[in-house]
Amino acid sequence: MTAPDDDWAPVNVDQTAGNGHPRIDETLAALAAARDAPPAVQVAPLTEAHRTLRETLDSIGDV
Repeated sequence: MTAPDDDWAPVNVDQTAGNGHPRIDETLAALAAARDAPPAVQVAPLTEAHRTLRETLDSIGDV
């Protein structure tokens, strides 16, 4: 296991502001809700977030 970078810090996301993309907003809310959950419970939201973000990034060139 490697040590985190000295410059690393968690990012505080303002959930009330949103980013203008409903799927991303929902994903961020799900991640925030799972933040304090046990690791085994975090797997599903993290997996779904990865899928949603990948699909969203992949679709950027489709517009």
